[in-house]
Amino acid sequence: MNNHFQPAKAAAALALAIAAFSATALPTRVATSPADALQLLSNASGGRLTSALRANEAFTAAHALRGAVLLADDVAAAPLLRAQNFLNSYGALAGVTDAASQLKLVRQSTDRVGITHVHLDQVQNGLPVFGARMVVHMNSAGIVGVNGVFLSGLEALSMAPAKDLSFLRERAFVATRKLHPEVTNLSVESSRLMFYRTGLLKGVEGKDFLAYEVMVKGGTAAFPVRERMILNANTGNLLNRINEIHSVLN
Repeated sequence: MNNHFQPAKAAAALALAIAAFSATALPTRVATSPADALQLLSNASGGRLTSALRANEAFTAAHALRGAVLLADDVAAAPLLRAQNFLNSYGALAGVTDAASQLKLVRQSTDRVGITHVHLDQVQNGLPVFGARMVVHMNSAGIVGVNGVFLSGLEALSMAPAKDLSFLRERAFVATRKLHPEVTNLSVESSRLMFYRTGLLKGVEGKDFLAYEVMVKGGTAAFPVRERMILNANTGNLLNRINEIHSVLN
C-alpha cells in the first residue's frame, strides 16, 4: 500500500524543493540603495559575490565567483527581460530604478563559453546619455555579473536647449573647419541632443550638461576627417572634440 503512493510523495517532495529554491533564488524585495543592493546580492548568491565597485558615482561592477551565479533567475525568459528584471531588483547598485524606461537595448551576444552579454545604453526622458552603458552577463544557470556606467541626477537638467539647433550645428562646423582648413568638402553627417558628463571618459569627476553632438566628416580616402563635436546646448561652448579617425604608427 505504501509503495503505491511513493511516486506521489516523490512528486510532492520535488515540488516543495522547487518552491523552496525559487523562494531563496528570486529577490524578495527591491533594493533601495547601493549598500542594500550589495547585501541582497550577497544573500541571493549565497555569499558568492566576489567584486563590487562604485567609483566617481558612475562606474559599477558586481560579479559572482567563477562557476557560480549572482542570481538563479528565469533562464527560459528572453535575455533582455532577464536583464531588466535583474536591474529592477538590484539596479540601486548603480542608480537604476526602472530598467525599461532608463535603459535601451543596444545589442546582445553570446561568447564561446556560453555567457550572454546584454548591452543597455542609458536614456533620460528619451535622450541618450553619452558614454553611459550597463552590461548584464548571464548563462543557462542565472545572472553571473553586471558592470557599466550609469549617471544619476540628470532629471534636474532641462531638456530644452537655450540655443537654436541650427546655430549649434554651424558652430560645430566652423570649429571643425578651423581644425582642418585644408579640407574643402566638410559636411555634417549627423547631430543629436543628449546628456553629457565632462570627465567621464577620463574617469574623473565632472559636470552634467544638456549637450548637442555634431558629427562632421570630409577629406579623402587617404586622409579622412570625422570629428565628433560636443557642445553645451545652452551656451554653444565646445565641451569636447573627439577625433573618430584613429591613426596607427608602426
